[in-house]
Amino acid sequence: MGSLPARILAAVDTSAAARPTLAAAERYAAVCGAELRVLSVVELLPIDGDVVAASFDASAYYDSARAEIERDLWPLVTTAGAQKLLRFGHPMETILDEAEAWPADRVVTGSHGRGWIERTLLGSVTEHLLRLLPCSTLVVPAHAALVAAGQTAKG
Repeated sequence: MGSLPARILAAVDTSAAARPTLAAAERYAAVCGAELRVLSVVELLPIDGDVVAASFDASAYYDSARAEIERDLWPLVTTAGAQKLLRFGHPMETILDEAEAWPADRVVTGSHGRGWIERTLLGSVTEHLLRLLPCSTLVVPAHAALVAAGQTAKG
């Protein structure tokens, strides 16, 4: 049996999966006595500089995303000393980069519970991470978000 993880990276967004994912990551870090780093990635706008009018200002989008994360996500992090990181980029690549650069012993992420058609057409960041991360991954299932919100899977 291996040693307990010393560095846990929680990768979260502002979806309903954030609360149970953070709760699981914080409990896991506490049990292991591990350092916790919470990462949220804001996806870049798909803007082609040659096509966009000079008057378009993407900074409003990024400022709004930053404000939403600071208002809605960071207060959910209750672990003293946990690092909160906001990055801008492609979520899967950014999470992989952070997990490798830090380096994380474990990544905790949530599943949004998309159906197979959505996963096939859109892909799944979590599924890609499971295949590509250099460390173990804990996936908090989508139904945990429903339970945390006091709902059932049927309703």
